[in-house]
Amino acid sequence: MELTLSFWRDEVDMYRELIRLIIIFFFVLLCYLIYSFLASQFEKFYSPIISYVLFVLFFVGLGYLIGGYVGHHADRMASFLEQSLEKIPAIDFIVLIFGLMVGLLVASLISLPLFISSFSFSYPLIFLIFFFFGSGGVFIAWRKRSELRGLVDDEQAIAKSSVKILDTSAVVDGRVADLKEIGILEGELVLPSFVLSEIHSLVDSSDDLRRARGRRAIEILERLKSGGELRIEEKDYPQIKNVDDKLLSLAAEIKGTIITTDYGLSKVASLSGVKVLNLNEIAVALKQVFLPGERVKITVVKEGKERGQGAGYLEDGTLVVVEDGRRFIGKEIEVVVTGLIQTSSGKIIFAKPTEGSEWLER
Repeated sequence: MELTLSFWRDEVDMYRELIRLIIIFFFVLLCYLIYSFLASQFEKFYSPIISYVLFVLFFVGLGYLIGGYVGHHADRMASFLEQSLEKIPAIDFIVLIFGLMVGLLVASLISLPLFISSFSFSYPLIFLIFFFFGSGGVFIAWRKRSELRGLVDDEQAIAKSSVKILDTSAVVDGRVADLKEIGILEGELVLPSFVLSEIHSLVDSSDDLRRARGRRAIEILERLKSGGELRIEEKDYPQIKNVDDKLLSLAAEIKGTIITTDYGLSKVASLSGVKVLNLNEIAVALKQVFLPGERVKITVVKEGKERGQGAGYLEDGTLVVVEDGRRFIGKEIEVVVTGLIQTSSGKIIFAKPTEGSEWLER
């Protein structure tokens, strides 16, 4: 740890000295320009050698002091600049550069006669033309950025809409790996770094159940990673503490779809206008539909809530309540569907034993 910190300090000091050296070089160049001008105007009034040495010492010292100050605050300024730039989408930078290039192109065409002329005011006028049209191009591009963005944003919107952002609950659930392998989930799977940190906290938990969930999540991630189906997103939101809120912010920024099994997160995402895919809802939608009168074989595994009822499960996990099925517990019987209801947790099928079930019981 001490070696790492020492190396980091040495690297920071190196960048500070480099910035100081660049600023000193700039001041030496400025010194040369100013001295050349003054020498041509006041050469008769002072000694060239002494004045030159004084000029150099003054400007080098000034550059050394300013360079040290700028270098000392460079990391803070870089952090501020980075935070400011993160608030502006990359597509807006492209639009601004496009406006600047168009403005400079127009300025160069207008200034062409002045370049080949010999008027004394040509260069100041050229500077004003370039400044006016360059800044004007940037201003117009910024005002029209929403329209210009649409020219290049359609393909990016299509690509981003296929990005799937994994929630911790979806990773722990594990079905996302199966859905990805069979091709139901299209597009790129993205795992935010703050979700990965939450999974690591599960692995390090003192609770056995939470630790088991964390290990299962790690196995699922390794499975997705080995298949080249996963990308780690390093972007974080330090000002936001809640992981769900971070997920919503990331999904809104990159226009991705959140994959989760969390019912609460699904509802909040829908209200926030963020696309969400709940694995439980997918499972419910894919369950086989049985109509009244259809027959199916099940194994009665437990008693029902009402007297004499038995209960079993289909292969997809659908609960089947069998009237007068208690006496068949532990046996496979054929039942006929009498009805079904839809609940918040899924479908429940009601059935009764067929006449052949008496024979199966024996």
